[in-house]
Amino acid sequence: MKTLLALADSYIVSRDWKMLALVKFCLASVGLLLGLGMPARHRKTAAWAGLFVFLATWPPLMADFGRFSLDYLRARKKTE
Repeated sequence: MKTLLALADSYIVSRDWKMLALVKFCLASVGLLLGLGMPARHRKTAAWAGLFVFLATWPPLMADFGRFSLDYLRARKKTE
């Protein structure tokens, strides 16, 4: 667990504000999708909006995090 937290801390420090904004939009859209507590007539529109934002932000975030994770773990392995 300590490795995962160190990885997340290092990732956040190494990214610029634009990438962190994508993280926030991605998480906000997931929250929107999970917490739809509005009248039924508006749920479909809100769900589509949340799904669009999530699908636009999640793949680039995961690709970037995957590359970062591999580099981080390789560098850590070299220092051990």
